[in-house]
Order: sequence, then structure tokens, then C-alpha cells
Amino acid sequence: MLDLENIPRLSELDVSGRRVFLRVDLDGPRSPQGAVRDDAAPRMLLPALRYLVSQRAKVIVATSLTTGGRDASRVATQGLAERISELVGAPARPLGWSFERELRDLVEGQIAIAPDLSAIPEDAAHDPGWAGTVAGSIDVYVLDGLHAARDGGASVVELPRLMPSRGVGYSIDAALAIYHDAISAPAPERYSFVLGGGGLRRLALLTRAVLGVCNDLLLGGAVANTFLVAQGWKPGASPHEPDAVDLAKELLELARTRGVTVHVPLDAVIRIGRSSGATSYQDRALDRGLQGDEAVVDIGLETCAAYRDVLAKSATVLWVGLMGDCTIPETQRGSLRVGMAAAEAARAMAAGEETVEAVKFFRLDRRFEVAQGGDAVVSLLANAPFPGLEAVQR
Repeated sequence: MLDLENIPRLSELDVSGRRVFLRVDLDGPRSPQGAVRDDAAPRMLLPALRYLVSQRAKVIVATSLTTGGRDASRVATQGLAERISELVGAPARPLGWSFERELRDLVEGQIAIAPDLSAIPEDAAHDPGWAGTVAGSIDVYVLDGLHAARDGGASVVELPRLMPSRGVGYSIDAALAIYHDAISAPAPERYSFVLGGGGLRRLALLTRAVLGVCNDLLLGGAVANTFLVAQGWKPGASPHEPDAVDLAKELLELARTRGVTVHVPLDAVIRIGRSSGATSYQDRALDRGLQGDEAVVDIGLETCAAYRDVLAKSATVLWVGLMGDCTIPETQRGSLRVGMAAAEAARAMAAGEETVEAVKFFRLDRRFEVAQGGDAVVSLLANAPFPGLEAVQR
């Protein structure tokens, strides 16, 4: 388990007028000319960048990009610099491959974009020599990319260990706050874990971790179908994981031994006859198995009401995974209703890429604490190793 007290935050670091190496996750779709097409990741970085610029820091933004060699990397870095400059309202310029030589020329309040780290073989090879060269040209190290923190590399593991002044930025700080309140030290009041989505095996470590601290487990999506099959239900054509049925049984027994109440859907939206070309939807009780042309695509109204009653008594809610497939209006209502109920808790948290996107789509993001970082957040909550976070500890 992470030692949260020994991970310095950006607000604790002296960055005024100093060269700050900001290691982030900024990969995303770009045009052939390198222009950023989806600036969700750069926008997440804005609070840290604006703070550093306000402190007259000399900021070096460093990230790995999915490109195709050095020429493509150079174009992508230029496009990233242009978009960050537009968003921050301050000039940002790309650096060359031997960028550590250029750092001495940076001025206070300037933003520079280091070259694509994936195109620097030394970084991929965990070369401490590369890290030592960069460390001699910077003053402060700030890690603000959760994927990078999980995946490692010289810029994430070796470099911070060479820096006396190091810590994490606002994006990781927000994820650590959710980790603290969901896993490490949740409040003693009633705590509900809403678990949905499509992959029980992928979420098994997270589920085990949360079952150690929560009071209620509310299930939806294909995950719920797998639990229902573990209880003897016939799924018809419903999405589920046949090879995870035994795992579901283990988790049900774990919940029983830890005093966690497991809530499974009472009814569902059933899609009928898709293979025949004539599709219809029915809201029906799950008191019997389904036929071969029937599939659960969302939780039903009775289940939404039952879950709402549980969530209304909960002080803390963690939501990971959707209640239905959410591709059409007929399969969105369960996630919307559960999300609205969860948002009423004193502490409502959402994690996982699809869940965070749903919270934003339903315009509930102001009522949730949202952990950015997609599946990396799920890994964090599951207590998976994060070598980057270990490297920035005091």
C-alpha cells in the first residue's frame, strides 16, 4: 500500500524561477500535420501549468507520444507546443533532441516541450546515464501522469531519484485523494461500491481491495450478469464472462466473510430478437433465465429504485463501470439513474475511463470527484505497483 504521507505535492515544492521537469501523459489523436485533435489530456494539465507559470517557473513538459520515428515525433511535438500555448495563453516552444543543452536558455514563466520520450532510446532502456544528464540541467521534478507512473522508464524511475526536490502534480494528487478515501482510509460511515462494465477479471483486484473496506456492493453491466450466472441464472445471449464464473463465486464468498451486502439486479432491460433483425426491448424481472435470443442490456427500474435506496444511506460512493452498454438511449437510463443517486452522497467518486466519460456526458462531473487516468486509476485503486510513485517518495 502506498505511503501517501511521504509523496510530496506540487504545492509543497519551491518552484519559483526554477527549471521544473513536468512528466505527464499527453498522448492522443493528432492530424498528419501534428495538430492536437483531442485536447482532453492537455486540458487536464492546465492547472499545473498555470500554477507553474504564475510562479515564474521554467517549465519543461515531457511526455511519450505514439508516433512513427523521429520525423513524426518532431511534428507531433510542434503540434503539442502550439496547442499548449493556445490553452495556457503563454508561449510554448519545442526543444531539440539534445534538449538538456537548451534548458539553460529558458526564461522565467516560459514553457518548453521536450522531444517525444518514446523516440529517445535511452529512456525506453531505463538508462541511468540519460537520467543523470537530464538531472544536471533541471532543479525540480514533478510527476503528473498516472500512466507514466505505472509504466516506468528512466524519466519516471531513475530521474526523480536523482532530484532532491520532487513530487506529484494536481492530476495525480486528485487520484491519490480518491485512493485515500476509497481504499487506504475510508470514513467509518456507510460506503457503497458501484461496480459495472464488462470485465470482472480485469476488475477483480480492485473488487478484492474495495471489499475489504466497503459495506455494500451494487452490481450492473456484464459484471452483474457473471455474478448472476454464478448464482445459477441462465443468461441467454447476455454479455458475461463464462471463464470468470468461479471468480464471481470466490468474490461472493469473500463479501460474505467480510460482511459486505451484495446487490444484484432484480430486473433488467431485455433486448429481444437481434439476430432476426427485428429488435425490441422489455423491462422484465430476472426471476427466470433468458432464452437464446434475449440479452440483458441495462438494469431495470426496480433495480434502479433499490440501488437508489442503498445509495441514499451511503456517505461514500465509489463508481466504476457502467450499468448498461450505453450505446443508445434504451441502454443509458440505468447508468444515469444510478449516477444521479450516487452523486447525492457526501463523497461521490468516479474512476475508469467509461465511467468518467459517462459522468461528464450526464453533466454530473461537478458533483463527483473524478480521477483522470483511465485504467491506470483502476490499477492504483487495486494496489498495483506504481514505480513512479515509489520513486518520488521522500
